[in-house]
Amino acid sequence: MTASPFAAPRKISEGFYRESFKRFRRDRVSMIASIIFLFICLLSISAPLFTEFVLRTSPNKQDLLRDYEPPSPQHWGGTDGLGRDALARVIHAGQVSLGIGFAVAGLQLTIGVILGLIAGFYHGHVDDAINAIILTRGGIPTLYFLILLSVTFRGFVGTPWGLAIIFGLLGWTGVTRQVRGLVLSVKQRDFVDAARVTGARDARIMFRHILPNVMYIILIIAGFDIIGAMLGEAGLSYLGLGIQAPTASWGNMLSGSLDDFQKAPWLVFLPGIFISITVLCIFLITDGLRDAFDPRLKE
Repeated sequence: MTASPFAAPRKISEGFYRESFKRFRRDRVSMIASIIFLFICLLSISAPLFTEFVLRTSPNKQDLLRDYEPPSPQHWGGTDGLGRDALARVIHAGQVSLGIGFAVAGLQLTIGVILGLIAGFYHGHVDDAINAIILTRGGIPTLYFLILLSVTFRGFVGTPWGLAIIFGLLGWTGVTRQVRGLVLSVKQRDFVDAARVTGARDARIMFRHILPNVMYIILIIAGFDIIGAMLGEAGLSYLGLGIQAPTASWGNMLSGSLDDFQKAPWLVFLPGIFISITVLCIFLITDGLRDAFDPRLKE
């Protein structure tokens, strides 16, 4: 039987990821948040050029005769106790804080997603072994362990990359448990059985068929990992165990200026505003990506 020449043309799928990003672009709030977040990232990346050609200063240039000056045309964000330009330091500090956030998220997701896929897909003894590691790690209080590591290996943990590695190696367990739980559900569906019947290998089934169906939870976790790393660094800096001077981060700038709040409130507001806006943008972007990548919400 031949097809009718007047039949409607069959719609060709554009692919899961392309369709998901197309839905994400229709979310105006998430797109505005993405633009603002991208601007903050670009501003931090281009900090040396911006401070040299726009602010015409250096983040480490001291002028003790201009300490604690309020915002002015010469110093847009005011100065700190050493006469350094606060805005220049905040922009440079963004490289450290955002770098820690992205590095921690990347490390946690790499370890957590792979182990979660393996544990949920193979189950049995493999799942038991991975769960044993997770339970052992869960029995160690994170804050006290971080303080212990910070005191013992202060020269390593006090650097951006050292802190990112520590956060990443300690925080992957939550990712693994979330991904494992979804994989246990998704692998029972018909399309996974169909892939097995066609002779697909386990790795292809996990990464080609199962991973897209758990991507929405991974994106949510990624957003929270970035936020958690930035706020965690700020918390350790408040205890004096985070990024060590002279390296500036939003966390140690905020904690270091709390004692000067009455005479120089701009030193608290400036890093606080950058942290707040960045965290809000990541929340909105994560929410939009969750809606776009969740297969249960497909149009």
